[in-house]
Amino acid sequence: MIKRVLVMADLCTVGQCSLAAAVPVLSACGVEACPLPVALLSTHTVGFEGYSRASVADEAEIALEHLKEQGIKFDGALTMYLGGARETRLAMGCAELLKENALRVADPAIAD
Repeated sequence: MIKRVLVMADLCTVGQCSLAAAVPVLSACGVEACPLPVALLSTHTVGFEGYSRASVADEAEIALEHLKEQGIKFDGALTMYLGGARETRLAMGCAELLKENALRVADPAIAD
């Protein structure tokens, strides 16, 4: 059975990180990677100046509620760069979407 993992992170237009990197790697490992963007950035935050950043926390919150209503459960959760306190609270609040023995991984890049 294919494992399903919720991936909460930013989505960058330029930069080999964020959802753009995590989803294909997990997919290549045979995991159903379920991306949930919490912010949109023009570039990643290291090595670039003046990047644009837009929170999509409102939509992420709506998506999480819909997943809960549908009874969808995940075998794991990966959080990466979240970008702010609200996005971090959303990630913390997704625990009820996880199966009992779900693997939880927090990428230390959130320290940005």
